[in-house]
Amino acid sequence: MRSKGVIIAAILLFCAAPCLATAAELARLPYLQSPTSNSIRIAWYTSIDETTTLSYRLANSSTAPWRRVRPTRNELQHSVNLSPLLPDTRYSYRVLDASGQRLAQSTFSTAPRRGVGKTIRFAVIGDSGTGSTAQYRVAIQMQLWRPNLLIHTGDLVYPAGEEKDYTANFFLPYLSILPRIPLMPSIGNHDAMHVDDYLSVFLPPSESSKSATKRYYSFNYGNAHVVALDSTLPLTSDSTQRHWLEADLTKSTTRSQRWRIVFFHHPPFSAGPHGDTTTIQEELIPLFEQHGVDAVFSGHDHAYERTARYSSTGDPHTSILYVVSGGGGADLYAQLGPHPLITKYESRYHFVGIRLSRSSLNLQAIADNGTVLDSFRLAKP
Repeated sequence: MRSKGVIIAAILLFCAAPCLATAAELARLPYLQSPTSNSIRIAWYTSIDETTTLSYRLANSSTAPWRRVRPTRNELQHSVNLSPLLPDTRYSYRVLDASGQRLAQSTFSTAPRRGVGKTIRFAVIGDSGTGSTAQYRVAIQMQLWRPNLLIHTGDLVYPAGEEKDYTANFFLPYLSILPRIPLMPSIGNHDAMHVDDYLSVFLPPSESSKSATKRYYSFNYGNAHVVALDSTLPLTSDSTQRHWLEADLTKSTTRSQRWRIVFFHHPPFSAGPHGDTTTIQEELIPLFEQHGVDAVFSGHDHAYERTARYSSTGDPHTSILYVVSGGGGADLYAQLGPHPLITKYESRYHFVGIRLSRSSLNLQAIADNGTVLDSFRLAKP
């Protein structure tokens, strides 16, 4: 059950944020997807099938004109891809009903250009979608940390990823975050139970990343190339997803993207009850090491876990940081015993904050009460 205090705190944070709902026509407030340096996708839901419009302009400008865009509509879901936009720029936007009445308003920021060297902030979370008090507490801490981007390692909606549970178990806990911070999700085993519902809600950049499906994709954000995999699908050498991944990592290597980050649900290494995922170890780790992946984030076991930098060949030049972030709101798991690679295990509700500059990746695991559980730094020459 959610405590009254947590709900009030979430509402206060929401009211303090530049987003508001003024009428019942919006069943779900706007949420941001697929950010680039010159575009972003915004989606929202109405309670009935009706016409809406989105208008936007440069933020903090009383003289800039509002530009109106008519969204596409899929039953109750409305979405629009705004482009072209200026890089690393903040915009204001409004959702309007057919008469021009404002239903919601908020702001977003585009990604910085690759190579500019600006520090960016990722928040990583997983196994959250229960609507629990803990999920609200973690959401508050993420809101206070002020990330540029939210990455989810899967199991966004319990118990079975059904559309009917998305509002209470996903959209409501993050109502102070999603209208302003882009979300990039991956599919967990619970989400895969009703994967068509997941695919109807989320709009990741499958086309631009040359993926044939929204179940896995990639994108660039600043100096980072980020890959989302679906670990509920085959990843063997003869699988479609594996062929796509090899091509994607090869392309990112030739373009000299400064950082390479991969996330998916099932962890290669874990000291929790689910344990190691040996197929991930066998099929993907050599590929990650070959293409210079720096960090891999997973969920599934409901805890925080971290390795030191690890290479299957012992070569420090191909070593990778592996992190499990599965403490987003579902019941926590205790550590089963020692693990040769897991150097830190915390059975605590948390998110992982990543500060990414040109020369370093700085990680903090932040608990639902704001306590820093762990810190780690990767450096690049």
